[in-house]
Amino acid sequence: MSIEAVIFDMDGLLIDSERVSQQAFLATAADYGLGDVYDLFLSLVGCNENTHKQQLQAALGHKIDAVQFRLDWIDRYLAALADGVPPLLPGVKDTLEWLHTNGIKKAVATSSGRQAAIKKLSGNHIEHYFSSVTSGDDVVVSKPNPEIFLKAAASINVEPQNAWALEDSENGVKASVAAGMSVIQVPNLVPPSDELLQLGHQVMPSMNEVLAFFKQQHAA
Repeated sequence: MSIEAVIFDMDGLLIDSERVSQQAFLATAADYGLGDVYDLFLSLVGCNENTHKQQLQAALGHKIDAVQFRLDWIDRYLAALADGVPPLLPGVKDTLEWLHTNGIKKAVATSSGRQAAIKKLSGNHIEHYFSSVTSGDDVVVSKPNPEIFLKAAASINVEPQNAWALEDSENGVKASVAAGMSVIQVPNLVPPSDELLQLGHQVMPSMNEVLAFFKQQHAA
């Protein structure tokens, strides 16, 4: 079966940046004396800036200045990136190169802001593999809404049902399934819940297995 296009999430799928964000979040929470907020962090994975603000206000606004908390979290995260961007996850470069060699369209659909996204992609020398980058700045509603995946597919002139979507987070999986794409999840920080698995998408342990799967599909 031929593969027309693949749309990639970025943080936690292509680039090992979710752990940096997690460490910055938990350290900032400790500064504010918030206790165990790990589940709150996980709920934010895959969401854009506006959703972060809304959810932090809802969860923390009765305790602290949630706006200032987010600013402190982002400052700590950016400070951790000052010496360089997080590295690629295993199998990413080989997968991108194989897709490129076989003329398969590629796009990014990331909840990160555009400036941060370009920095991470270019810092890892993979920006040239993608025909487009749809960022959190480009959508009104964040993942798990499908808007970002629908826009990413349109940006490379592919019907959503003809595209594969690769994601690591629950919010991203829900968004890409809702967009009507064939979805592969490569979990990063947390395995998929039983509820999420009911969506019927595929789950693979790393990009190396994704590449082997694509090669098999392409040859069939």
